[in-house]
Amino acid sequence: MILFHVSFTDYVIGQTYVAPNPNGYHLRSVEHGDGWINLVLDQYKPEIRPSRIASFYACDKVGFCKAFIGAKKIEGRSPIYYKVEMDCQIGFPMVLIDTIKNIGENSTELRACIDEYWSPSNEWKYLEYLSPNMTILEVLQEPDNIMVSGGNMNYGLDLAKAKRDFNR
Repeated sequence: MILFHVSFTDYVIGQTYVAPNPNGYHLRSVEHGDGWINLVLDQYKPEIRPSRIASFYACDKVGFCKAFIGAKKIEGRSPIYYKVEMDCQIGFPMVLIDTIKNIGENSTELRACIDEYWSPSNEWKYLEYLSPNMTILEVLQEPDNIMVSGGNMNYGLDLAKAKRDFNR
């Protein structure tokens, strides 16, 4: 599947990469006290789904990547946007990661939220795609503000739905 990935890593066009285990996203989550989210999601994931801790992440629109990363820099480096190919068939509602964080580890809604993440039954607009492998097809220009606003709008719509469904 052709998707878009944002990273602070310089990848080589045409090269296929295997995600580190644990990946950088999970390590940063642990540093911020949110590593439990990936652990509990992986604990309850269906066997056919990829691990969040050992996958690359991508979006179906490059503007969604910019909406996700915002103005963030790591060690003074700006993000790099890539067109990639990943072996994945389904996207997962990114907003449910924040929902899980907000409802907490002990919420009675946690398992329902996890189940909806791994096997979406609602029509979510802002999806993240996971795969342990990623082939770099092209380096892209930074998305413009119009592309980013679409990502922000769709995330907002998903957030309203998540608040309704999971009592946040």
